Formats: sequence, structure tokens, C-alpha cells
Amino acid sequence: MILARRVTRWLILVTVVPGLVVAIVLFLVQAWIIYLPRSATIEELVLTLPRPGRIVPYSTDSGQLHALWLPPVHGDVPRTLWLVQGGNGSLATDYASLVAALPDPGAGYLFVDYPGYGANPGRPDPASILAGSRAAIAAVSATWGWTPEERQRRVAVLGHSLGAAAVLQYAAADGARLVVLIAPFTSLAAMARRVVGWPLHLVLTHRFDNSARLAELTARPASPPVVIIHGTADATIPYTMGQALAEAHPGQVTLVPAIGASHNGILDSHADLIRTWMGGSTGPE
Repeated sequence: MILARRVTRWLILVTVVPGLVVAIVLFLVQAWIIYLPRSATIEELVLTLPRPGRIVPYSTDSGQLHALWLPPVHGDVPRTLWLVQGGNGSLATDYASLVAALPDPGAGYLFVDYPGYGANPGRPDPASILAGSRAAIAAVSATWGWTPEERQRRVAVLGHSLGAAAVLQYAAADGARLVVLIAPFTSLAAMARRVVGWPLHLVLTHRFDNSARLAELTARPASPPVVIIHGTADATIPYTMGQALAEAHPGQVTLVPAIGASHNGILDSHADLIRTWMGGSTGPE
């Protein structure tokens, strides 16, 4: 009996305790793993724009933050205002050359970094990111006196990877005229389970859920067109995740396979494809 108890204790020590240690470490470092924030000065960010733009200051509970506005080629008031947000480890302006080549002279682009990214203070999480997206859109659109209804008519959103989750939660909350998602996951919980397995994925607290947000968006009275562009060779977020999101909403979500594209490589190899589907919204006249 004594030997059995000792063996049981030993088994607990060598099996349960290491798992608990790993779970605690994952819990403590998950934000760093998920976001990989990059820093840059406002001056550095401005220099990445392909043509003159301006800084848009706005405030949230994270503090005083800044977005970058790239106005339309023609005119001041954009027919379509694109909210652009990037993947983890990326800055929103990393996508400036991709979207600025869109052949729509009436489109303007708002590049919004997350709290803790670029020159922004704060820490990223789903709530702080949504607050930042909404505040940045409200700040730039105040220039033209837009109402919430006018914003819904004119704002389109583009996000890649983590950015797809960021712009989708904005669209689900405030509406949009067009939603373009590049390489989205179904949920961050599903990604965590894929990477660290069960039960370690249960320590996740940053619960972006694209499946739930897409259900909310498509249930809106005037739900916008949603386009999912996903690389068929994506080894980071599998193509089957984008496929599952689209198949859950037939007739409302269009899945566009980017044949042979990798997770980040899609931005270069299929840039024209992305811009083609962005061109589905020219905005109100």
C-alpha cells in the first residue's frame, strides 16, 4: 500500500506538474505569442505612406493613439473609406503599397495599429483593439461630419490574419459596406488547440471568434458582402478555416482560393487578386 502511494505521487510529479508549469507559462506569455507587437515612431510611419497623408489622433482607455490617413487621389471626401489592419508582428502601414495601388481614385485608407503597436500606448486584446478601430473611424470621419449611418454606407474593411479578426469585429459592431478578409482563422481558440493541443488551449484569454462575429454580421438587416481570400498552401492558418467560415454562410460569404499562396506570401503573389475583390465597392456617389 505504501509503495502504491509512492508510485502514485511519483506519477503525479512527472505527469501533472510539468503540464501545470507549461500551462502557467503559456497563460503568462500568451499575449506576446499572439501579438508580437512592433514599435515605430510616428515620423517613421508617415514615411512609409506612398503619398502624402496625415496623422489622425484619437483617444481610448489605452490612452492617446494615432492612425494614419491616406486620402483619395482625387478629392478630399472619400467615396469609400477603407479600414486597414494587419497581422501579428505587422504594422498597418505595411499594407499601404498593396491597397494604395487599388485603381479607385475615390478610395481613402485609414491604417490603424493596435494598442502597443507602432507609436501607440496600451496593450492589445480584443476589447482594446475594437475600441481603437471604432474611435479611429469616428475621429477621421468627423472631418466630414458623417453620421453613424453614413459611416456604415462608406466604410469598407480589409484585414489579414489577426487583422481579419480585428476588422470583422468592427464590422459586426458598426456595420460596413464591404468586408475583405485575408487568411482568417475560425477562432483563436481553434488556432490555440491546433498549436498547443487540448487542454492547454483552455488557458487562452484573448478569444477572437470569427465564426461568431461573422454570424452576427450576416444577421444584420443590411448585411454587407463578405469576401474571404485564403491561400491554398497556407501552413499557418489552414485554407480549411477560411472554407469553413464561408460554408457556414452560403450566398452571403464568397470564398476566393489563392492557389498556391502561403500565409504571408499571398500579399505579394496574389496582390492583384486582392485588389480586384476590393474593387467590388466603389462607394456612394
